Amino acid sequence: MATMTHEPQAALEVDRVTLELGGRAILNDASFTVNTGEFIGVLGPNGAGKTTL
Repeated sequence: MATMTHEPQAALEVDRVTLELGGRAILNDASFTVNTGEFIGVLGPNGAGKTTL
C-alpha cells in the first residue's frame, strides 16, 4: 500500500520582519509560518509588539 505525504502549504509566511519606531525596536527579526488549516495565537505582555506584528 502506497503512503502519500502532503507537504504543508503556507497560508501566511512572515520572514525576518524588523521594525523600529522612535529609535526603539518594536519587532526584531520576527519570523513564523501559518499553514493552511492552522490557527495561532500571539501572547505577551503589554508593549511586546503583538498588535504591530
